[in-house]
Amino acid sequence: MKRNILAIAAAVLLVTSGPAVSAEWTDLSLGYRYGKDFREPANPSDVQKNTFNLTSVNGYKHGSNFASLDILKSDSKDPANGKGSNGAQELFFVYNHQFGYGKIVNGAPLNYGILKDVSLMVGTDLSAKNTQFAPGKEALYIGPTFNLTIPTPTPGWFDVSIRAYKEWNHNSFGADKNVVFDPTYMLAVAWGVPFNIASASFNFKGFANLIGDKGKDAQLKDTATEALMRTYLMGDIGAVMGKPKLAYLGVGFEYWHNKFGNPNNSTTNKTTTCPMIAFELHPF
Repeated sequence: MKRNILAIAAAVLLVTSGPAVSAEWTDLSLGYRYGKDFREPANPSDVQKNTFNLTSVNGYKHGSNFASLDILKSDSKDPANGKGSNGAQELFFVYNHQFGYGKIVNGAPLNYGILKDVSLMVGTDLSAKNTQFAPGKEALYIGPTFNLTIPTPTPGWFDVSIRAYKEWNHNSFGADKNVVFDPTYMLAVAWGVPFNIASASFNFKGFANLIGDKGKDAQLKDTATEALMRTYLMGDIGAVMGKPKLAYLGVGFEYWHNKFGNPNNSTTNKTTTCPMIAFELHPF
């Protein structure tokens, strides 16, 4: 599963950041974030994680691409299977493609008031982790996205998506190690709002997902509605060096309730509420 994720991620990132898509604009970034209050299902401890990220975003004549690969490393409180005090490693890959109605029909976004365009979103999530449980998530989703413009001095963006969602997952317990979850819904928002305070430039960005319950899990227990939000306030430190938009440093926050659909409780399945520090480099 790990090799599959890395191979798919490398292929998608290469294609979406290269000339093959005839990109009108592109942004490739390298990122890092750190927090010490993450939670994992069936684990009563707070977990420290270092996360390295590679993200490629671009727009082309018919829509846009978003591809992101997280490489996460936990401390010993989230142990790797059979590795003693070594923390677990995890890969998480997300790919979204938007087909813009205005771009396809009219050759340009609709630009009707704050509605920039209406798009069809298709995407996938893939993940793998080397714990004893050995989870391996595969998800597909599709649905309309409303692309909004935030009318600030430096215009920002806000996407609202309504999606049909289907998930499969691997686990190392039980006779059937591959769980096929029921279809459900996914509501998603994502945003980016640049702004200035005096001569300093900032970007407030993030996303939030709400995924409905998915039926029974591997232990035939009911899943619960899952909510994930990750948001950042990033300062443009590249501008201080005379290279605006090259590097950003800031803080973030992650909220994850009923992670992966596992119902939260007061002991082992607590909600993640984790502040983070974050860094981004945009070399291209």
